[in-house]
Amino acid sequence: EFVFTKEIPVMPSNILQMEKIAGIGRIGDEAETVGEGQPYPYAGPVEDYIHAPPAEKRGDIVALTWEAVFSDRTGDLLKRSQEVGYFLGLNREKRACDCIADEGSGAKSAALGGHRYFWRDTSYATYDTGTTYDNVTASNALVDWTDIEGAELTLSRILDPNTGEPTLISPDTIIVTKQLEYTARYIISATSLAINAGGYNASTTVTRMELPNFLPKYKILTSRLLETRMATDTDWYLANVKKAFRYKQCRPLAVEQAPDSHPLNFEREIVNQWKASEVGNFFTMDPRQITESRA
Repeated sequence: EFVFTKEIPVMPSNILQMEKIAGIGRIGDEAETVGEGQPYPYAGPVEDYIHAPPAEKRGDIVALTWEAVFSDRTGDLLKRSQEVGYFLGLNREKRACDCIADEGSGAKSAALGGHRYFWRDTSYATYDTGTTYDNVTASNALVDWTDIEGAELTLSRILDPNTGEPTLISPDTIIVTKQLEYTARYIISATSLAINAGGYNASTTVTRMELPNFLPKYKILTSRLLETRMATDTDWYLANVKKAFRYKQCRPLAVEQAPDSHPLNFEREIVNQWKASEVGNFFTMDPRQITESRA
């Protein structure tokens, strides 16, 4: 049920510190006219890179004394204590939501342990309207198919920073809060879409055209947690999540139970202990693969 944790790809890593992810920029259109007997001009790819944040260790231990277990009358003490792994997973899901929405304590540079895009030694907010990229669709509340078109057009205008050509973007997911879930499902699953032709006098019958639903069959992701992590719960996103974000993982989430022979059992009669831990961090891989639509 941790929707976004499952959707964001894991990048295994053996580097705890901030990590440079090397890349190669595309060649671009460098073709020139070549005169008779003249050499062809040289062209080639360029250096490109981003940084992933340092991996952070998280976790906790739940310990039960003999007295606590003996005195429990609910029968739920052991069961509840063993949920330590679930709640570390919940914490990870919240951080996944924060990464997508660019909110929370992680909304800072990767150099400071945050999830923001750190490209060529400069940190950028995930949703920016600057010269590097503009992936914000303003005044675009989710109401009908034209709003999805508006988000698609924003993505289509984003240029490759190395070539100046349109970026190869293939959005496949609509991310919404629960209050917008059925609006999104209605738009995507409708069997037909209507278009009213404008430019007519108010007293004239408006031309209406109905067409089969021509929208791509976008996947819809939503979570009850998402709106609690967002500053504005009416915003929504069109994205290729698997290209836009990553989870840098140095050690996967794991739950361990202390053995009966543990020294604390003998010394202090702490008879049960469970530890949940993980080492990793979410970060933005490519903000050009997502657009935030604001109402």
